[in-house]
Amino acid sequence: MSEEDFAELVAVLSRHSPTPRCSLYFADVFTWFADPSEAPVYEANLLDLPSVLKEASEDDQVFTPANIWPSDRSWLVYTDYDLWATKVSGSSKLINELRTNSFLETLDWTPSDDT
Repeated sequence: MSEEDFAELVAVLSRHSPTPRCSLYFADVFTWFADPSEAPVYEANLLDLPSVLKEASEDDQVFTPANIWPSDRSWLVYTDYDLWATKVSGSSKLINELRTNSFLETLDWTPSDDT
């Protein structure tokens, strides 16, 4: 996800968060078989994420967290690096705001009717 897209996503998420604190998980592609219970989860202020990630990046390549969620778990952002896609789960109000955002490209993921 580009830095600009990420900043816009964070802005939308912040309007649907009861507190600015959120949890972050970074998937470590280099330790694929590592014990998941040892993977660190970080805490941060949601609105600070774009600048924090930029400061922590190397070679001007910013990696977004694999998962982001607020303290009340009212939404979840899941980034799949293999698919080059990010999924957002949350309230219909949040999803509708994302759908109508003119800056973000969105697709609806619906179950297939094939059985």
